[in-house]
Amino acid sequence: GSMDLLKKEALFQHQLDHPNIVKTIGLDLEHDPPYFIMEYVEGRNLRELMLEDGILPPPYAIDIAVQILEALAYAHNQGIVHKDIKPENVLVEKRRVDVAHKGKALLHYVKITDLGLGVPPGKNQSEIVVSEFARTSGMRLMSGTLFYMSPEQMLPGRSLDARSDIYSVGVVLYEMLTGELPLGMDLPSELNPVVSSELDAICKRALSVDRDVRYLTAREMATDLQRAKESFLVKLVAAGAPSLEAVPRS
Repeated sequence: GSMDLLKKEALFQHQLDHPNIVKTIGLDLEHDPPYFIMEYVEGRNLRELMLEDGILPPPYAIDIAVQILEALAYAHNQGIVHKDIKPENVLVEKRRVDVAHKGKALLHYVKITDLGLGVPPGKNQSEIVVSEFARTSGMRLMSGTLFYMSPEQMLPGRSLDARSDIYSVGVVLYEMLTGELPLGMDLPSELNPVVSSELDAICKRALSVDRDVRYLTAREMATDLQRAKESFLVKLVAAGAPSLEAVPRS
């Protein structure tokens, strides 16, 4: 029944041990409703961060996206597709750290959560829908999630793979860079002129309706993002802009 499913989901998330994934410490099945006991993470979810900070500077947006992709690369290697990447499921802790001779730099520590809905192979969608856990979060799930879902997630019975999560990361990245959802054909730079053409190209590829055009792996997208960050910072320095990475003490 749904109890077994919940047990399976908890176990499943419990087996994932990665610095960018929130850990399940335990599960209380006696309680009504049963609940996961998750590790405590400082900080807020990315939705709250964006509401507070607005559009993120590209290097910060890239750092956050790369950490999401690291977590996904790990999960995908275990055969798990998350299926519900959205700002609400991304926890971000901002820390100021001392950088020698430069004052303080701002770093973002990212953990993704809600992997319980990342369905292991062989478990079908209809089973998931009747799970108590999915039913209670179901209404909330649909309203906020549709914008982040890959086109193939809208088609019943369509098999999903890593590229579905890549699409969702593309939406989140676009939103971090522009404050908007990619509802039209606009490239991020058309809404935020600071965005480089490399970042435009990465978003465009990740957000392709045809999944064969998207990045094949999370690792591949992360590599492109790191490269885009480096060239972005090189251009900033060349333009004589103060470094974003290390903010000297005022």
